[in-house]
Amino acid sequence: MKRVIETIKIDDILITQLKSYYLSCKKIKVSLGLHLQENDLVFIRNTGSPCNDSTLNKAFESLFDGLEIKRITPHGLRHTHATILIKNRIPVIEIAQLLREHSLNDLQCLRSFIR
Repeated sequence: MKRVIETIKIDDILITQLKSYYLSCKKIKVSLGLHLQENDLVFIRNTGSPCNDSTLNKAFESLFDGLEIKRITPHGLRHTHATILIKNRIPVIEIAQLLREHSLNDLQCLRSFIR
């Protein structure tokens, strides 16, 4: 599979948070006698090993504790993002490329459902 590197715009607040997280990951790795590599995954455990989907979903779920808003999964956010793009009349092919969606048929079905 060909590796694709994409660029997205993020604000200064997120940049600051990501830099802080990067430093905390680096401290974890150094404390374990390891080095943080350029190609390491974004989310790691205190053991230096990568987080799995279940761990990330549980952490995301905890963000909703004490809030009176509808819970959503990271995958649900992906669908919400696609829906917003479709409602803003972004061409389906562009949405598929942005989301790395392999099935245009799925997006076209979503688009027809939204209309």
